[in-house]
Amino acid sequence: MHDHSAWTSHQRSMRWWLVLAAASIGCTGPADEDTDRDAANAPPAVLDYRAAVDVPRVRWDSLTVDDVDADDHVLLHDTVVVLDRQARRLELLVRRGETGPTGSWHRVRPVGRGGDGPGHFRRPRAIAATPGGEIDVLEEDGRLQRLTRTGEVRSDRRLRLPCVSFRTSIAITADDQLVLGALCPTGQGARDTVYAMAWIELPDRTLHEIAREAMATADLRWGAVPVTTRYVTASSPDVVFAAGTDGCAVTVTGGQGPIVAATVDTRVRRQCWSLPTRYRATRPAAWRDLKMPNGAVMRWPDPLQPFIASIWLAAPALLQPISEDSLVVHRLAEAGSTAPAAPVLVGPTSSLVGCSEEHCLWFDAVGSRMALVDVRALAIGDTLRIVRR
Repeated sequence: MHDHSAWTSHQRSMRWWLVLAAASIGCTGPADEDTDRDAANAPPAVLDYRAAVDVPRVRWDSLTVDDVDADDHVLLHDTVVVLDRQARRLELLVRRGETGPTGSWHRVRPVGRGGDGPGHFRRPRAIAATPGGEIDVLEEDGRLQRLTRTGEVRSDRRLRLPCVSFRTSIAITADDQLVLGALCPTGQGARDTVYAMAWIELPDRTLHEIAREAMATADLRWGAVPVTTRYVTASSPDVVFAAGTDGCAVTVTGGQGPIVAATVDTRVRRQCWSLPTRYRATRPAAWRDLKMPNGAVMRWPDPLQPFIASIWLAAPALLQPISEDSLVVHRLAEAGSTAPAAPVLVGPTSSLVGCSEEHCLWFDAVGSRMALVDVRALAIGDTLRIVRR
C-alpha cells in the first residue's frame, strides 16, 4: 500500500479531533410564528450515548485496490467517483456482490494525473456531479474542469474565488448552476473571524453570496473549525448549505431555470429545526495535554457538535457525533411528531468522507474497505422537529 493512503486517513482523523477541540457553537434554531413554540424551542436533551442492540453498524465491503484514498466523492449511477487529492486524480469504483462479507469494490479506471494540461490536476480540492452525468473538478486556484467518466475534457475555465478559501466543496443544481461552499477568513489577524460561506455562480459568472455562518477566530480560541465534512450538499434538484453549528440550513431551489441576481431572494430559503437530542462524551485521556500551536488549550466540548454531515431528502437525516471517534445517523421528523427519538445507524467518524444526494460514504484506506450507505434504506426513526423560517 502506498504511504499516502495511511497518511491521508491519519489527516482525516486529526481533522475530526480539531472539530472537537473547539467550543461548541449554538444549539437550536428560532421558531416561526406559526409553529408550536413550546415544542420547537424546547432545549435539546443532552445524553451520554448508549448503543441499543437493534441499531445497526456500518457494513463494510472490501476494496480490491490499495493505492486509492478518498477526500471527496460523487455517485454516478452504480459508480462511485472519489477524489484522491494527494495522487491528484479521480478513481472510478464499482461494487460487485451484495453489501457485506461477499461484496467488494473494484477499480474501473483512474481519471487524470498531476500537471497543468487538459484533464490534469495540480491541487484538486472538490468534485461535483453535473445533471448530464459529468464531473466538475475544482482546484485550489479556482481552475474548474468538467470531465466525462472516461476523462474527456468538456470545459476548462477559472472560477473567480471570493476569498482565500479552504475546506472547499461544490455542488450543482438541476439547472446546472454551481454552488460553492468554503471557510473564508475575514483578515490576517489571529482574532479575525472565519466564516462558513456559500455562493451561487450566476449566469454572468459572478459569485453571489447566499449564506454566512461565524465559525471561529483564526487562532481557534473561540469556535469550531471545521464542523461538517462539506458545507454544500447536492439534493436534486436543489443544493443545501449547512455549517453544522446549529439547526439551520439554506436551500438553493433548482429545477426552475437559472437563478439570476433578481431571483436570488425567491429561490434561496433558510430552514431551521429544534434539536431534541445532542450528545456528550467523556474527554479522552490523550486530550489533557493537547494544545494548538498558538498555545490555545484544547477544550473538550459539552455537548458535542450538533452534526458533521447531513442528507436532505423528503425525510432528511443528520450525522451526529457521540464520542471522539463515533457518530449516529438520525432521521428528521416534521413538527408535531410524537415518534420516539432513536438513531438508525452507528458508524466511525474518522473514515467518513461525506454525504451527497441520498447516500454517505465511509472509506478506510488502511483497512482496504469502503461502505456506501443509502439513507433511504435505513429504518425510520424520528428525532428532529423541523421549524420553518
